[in-house]
Amino acid sequence: SFAGLGKSLSDSVIHQPLILAGLGMMIVGLGFKLSLVPFQLWTPDVYQGAPAPVSTFLATASKIAIFAVVMRLFMYAPAADSEVVRLVLSIIAVASILFGNLMAISQSNIKRLLGYSSIAHLGYLLIALVAV
Repeated sequence: SFAGLGKSLSDSVIHQPLILAGLGMMIVGLGFKLSLVPFQLWTPDVYQGAPAPVSTFLATASKIAIFAVVMRLFMYAPAADSEVVRLVLSIIAVASILFGNLMAISQSNIKRLLGYSSIAHLGYLLIALVAV
């Protein structure tokens, strides 16, 4: 659990390279699942090719569940609260917002537009999470 990890990691251990590498891998995995830039390339294609109910599920339920995991990570893991991690996540969030909105403008397929829109919306959610 994240609470157990947070208790076992002291402040002196947080800045060790292996801890930061592990946190980086968690961010990459969660960023892929949340469709954040630069891990977003699969999203519009999957939304376009999937039936409408599956696209709806991908756009809502899976994103909510993974975002809840990210929130718990920030609440309980002390390494996630460092300034470097906040800066990296802020850059990812702004890039997701810009990329998602700019690519959505040029879409003629509604499902692809929703895919790019979901990239931008998760960027907004990440900005809110980093700001708190």
